[in-house]
Amino acid sequence: MYSCLIVEDDSAFVDQLRAYLAQTTLFEPPLVCSTAMEAFSLLNNTSVDLLLLDYNLPGMTGVELLQGLINLPPVIMISAHVEPAISCYDLDSVADFLVKPFDYLRFLRGIRRALALQPQPVVTKVVEPAPVVEEKKHMFFKSGRKLNRFVLDDILYAEAYGTYIKVYTQNGPVVLNQRLKTLENELPSDRFVRIHKSFIINVQHLSNLEANHVQVSTKKFPIGTTYRPAVLQFMQQAGVVVTNN
Repeated sequence: MYSCLIVEDDSAFVDQLRAYLAQTTLFEPPLVCSTAMEAFSLLNNTSVDLLLLDYNLPGMTGVELLQGLINLPPVIMISAHVEPAISCYDLDSVADFLVKPFDYLRFLRGIRRALALQPQPVVTKVVEPAPVVEEKKHMFFKSGRKLNRFVLDDILYAEAYGTYIKVYTQNGPVVLNQRLKTLENELPSDRFVRIHKSFIINVQHLSNLEANHVQVSTKKFPIGTTYRPAVLQFMQQAGVVVTNN
């Protein structure tokens, strides 16, 4: 099995990376460092097969850490921002660049690219999951400077809020640092549907559907004119009866 070092200062995200590594069945329990200096000391005395490295670390960036090391393993760089990708890919040791948040399948592609850089001719093949894909139960989204864990079944709806969005859950609203279109692309399309330029709803909490409105829990929302055909098609495929109103 392969060894791995995670360098990440967000403990919640470390737990997600641990779970993703375990899911591949290719890795031993990973080593973890929360700072670049801690990782620098460890890598000068310990060899690993893979380095999962956060770009934004306190006191020193991930790229600065790599520039101070020799005999590097393959590296998957991780960041909440896409801008550093160009400088990271300029380093020979960087196999992939992942933008938070990302799902397991995107992570697995990064693992394949990293293990392909291993010099050994015999490498355990990474097998992507067959069509039997486990249904997502939760996802991580950035709120402020943290990644928050959301149970998908608890999300009622999301609303555009200027350059941010508000996600309303059964425990109250949370403001996220992204646009509604980005969230729409990340949420499972079999459970969430965009009904308006300002709203995405969780169909599992749908309590009433009319030709031009939907009700989620106790709140009523308009169906946007441009979204109406897609919404009605979605509802019909889901077996929901539409009333004429």
